[in-house]
Amino acid sequence: MLLLGYAIKPPGPLLGLPDRPMDDSSGTIRISTGNEGDGSNWRWAVTKEGGLTWWDLESKRRTNPPSISSSSSTLAAWMEQPKVMGVVRAKLLDDQIPWPMGVGSWFESLPVGHWPELPQYLKDGEFILGRAGNSGPEVKPRGGVHARAGKRADQSLILQTVSSGVICLADANLVDRSSKPLPNRILRYWLKQIHPRLSNHLVDERFERLIIDLNQGRSNLLTRKVSLDFPAKTWSLNQSLDLDSTGLSLRAARSVLAYLLDERDEPMVIHWRWPGQIEELHRLTSDSRCRLVLTERSSLPLPFVLSSKEKIGHFTLELPGRIKVPITLDSQTRTAPAEWVVPKTPSELVRGNSSNPELPKNQRQAVWTACSLAKPNDLWADKIETTYPLAAWIACSSETRRSRWRRIGNSLNAEWVLLEDLDSFDLEILSELAIDLPQAMDLVLNKLRQNPLIVYSKPNLLDQPAIACAVLLSKMWFESPLDVSSTYLSHPLRVKQVLKECWDSDILINLISVCPHHSILYHNPPSDRDSILGIMEDVHHSLWQEHALEWLKLFLTTSIGRSALCDLDVPWPILLSDKELNSSELSLIHHMGDGVGKISLIDVFNSLQSKENNRPPPICNSHPLAGWLFYSDVPNIPNKCEGDLEIHLALHRRIQQ
Repeated sequence: MLLLGYAIKPPGPLLGLPDRPMDDSSGTIRISTGNEGDGSNWRWAVTKEGGLTWWDLESKRRTNPPSISSSSSTLAAWMEQPKVMGVVRAKLLDDQIPWPMGVGSWFESLPVGHWPELPQYLKDGEFILGRAGNSGPEVKPRGGVHARAGKRADQSLILQTVSSGVICLADANLVDRSSKPLPNRILRYWLKQIHPRLSNHLVDERFERLIIDLNQGRSNLLTRKVSLDFPAKTWSLNQSLDLDSTGLSLRAARSVLAYLLDERDEPMVIHWRWPGQIEELHRLTSDSRCRLVLTERSSLPLPFVLSSKEKIGHFTLELPGRIKVPITLDSQTRTAPAEWVVPKTPSELVRGNSSNPELPKNQRQAVWTACSLAKPNDLWADKIETTYPLAAWIACSSETRRSRWRRIGNSLNAEWVLLEDLDSFDLEILSELAIDLPQAMDLVLNKLRQNPLIVYSKPNLLDQPAIACAVLLSKMWFESPLDVSSTYLSHPLRVKQVLKECWDSDILINLISVCPHHSILYHNPPSDRDSILGIMEDVHHSLWQEHALEWLKLFLTTSIGRSALCDLDVPWPILLSDKELNSSELSLIHHMGDGVGKISLIDVFNSLQSKENNRPPPICNSHPLAGWLFYSDVPNIPNKCEGDLEIHLALHRRIQQ
């Protein structure tokens, strides 16, 4: 037992004590920072009930704790101030080794971020229960834990913290997992509960018949009893780790526990909410597979007792010898759940609410920890950046993302950059991202059009294929053309748009080889259906508009051709509005299957029929006013587009003509 006095407020509920007193010559009270000190020179003490009490040493009255704003203070300065001391009774967490400090010795406070070693029985267990104090070392108890928590939030936190990779019998919503079918072997133990005098042979026979009846949905006395004891449960041959106990009767729960003890080898976490002295529960507490039992029972013969405190996530762990250690449970103390899937894209990422992350042991754990953080943590990201770049990228703040991407961007899929606002990156990085990211290409194009002169001030930009693509798509922004063909051909982007933009340009001959369908159309328009279909799919419709009617009639004559037209998304009202055509020539479109191509062609057919019958054009599906393209006079077109954009623009151009 210790009686300790503090001149400054200690940092947490656990007290770190050094083996050596302060250097008398320095006379400094330090609030240490950094990972200072050697672990063997410090040890933990646990405060007794009541905690720290502050006294004014002159008036002998209770007072408030001092407020020291600076990082250090001298003993002389302390003596000049009103002498206030915090007094606390404590006990060494590991009292096997005596504490060598003498009465009246002054000692330093525990350096921030430095954690003394816990006793072996709190650090060599098989699972992480939580952290000592608020953010101290991981507590891994050697032996089973009896957890007592009345608040549902605490129950859920305990179960989720310790149930990864082990058998967990609990309500599915407490562990935030979906309910799975129960192993049907449980029903054999349930039958033994109902018929305790039956021989094993007869129990096996009844079990086999019961499984057949359940699989075939038969209703009889036994299957109805199953439904009462295991409401809304399904059954499977699989031996799942997660066993949903929602709605189970006491008899059903005993059957599950008996099955687990007799047939399963994995460690177990059990939420036991049924009354009475249960033989199976007594067997569990004396079994080495017992990791934790969550129950409100007054006592269980387990070496550790975890009790909840008023604040969610804060607990007291009672050790043998009635020593009570404050424990904090948080999501960062958990390992990634077995069913958790590493996100492949930013859209799959789900953020958590944890803090104080630990260093991960593998890639999966690193990404899980990063996703679990409620706020960015650049210090943690810096530590793991080289080993786990994706986790570092997910965990870092917006302020460090641009510089971090320069360092680790090559190690990540380009899509992950979308966690950050793309507009915050400079043109050089955006041009690199544009190779794989359409959103980045859009920004490159916009930035280049906003400031075309940048390619003259930074000539190295023209070595980037994305910049070359933007230049080709922005010819009218430059007074004289730039020769970027060779750079563009090194990695062609937005081929359909570029070739459309350059179709009447002198440089087309340099670019045409990038797409065989454009090349065929340019050199020798084809007559075979496969080549024509390739052009119609890959080449902008404005470049083959002169062949549109001829090719349409060719495709309408065969069922294969009509099938191909169904899925061809082109604005037929634009392509056919200036052709000599009557509705009867398109009658075969009614033999087409449903698809976007048929919708557009039906609009053409209905518009032609209305014109032939001297009626106003119908309201069309591709664009409500598409039918007016077949008339010489076009009414005022609203600015807001309510259909196909290209048809909308064509209607406005018709008005201007």
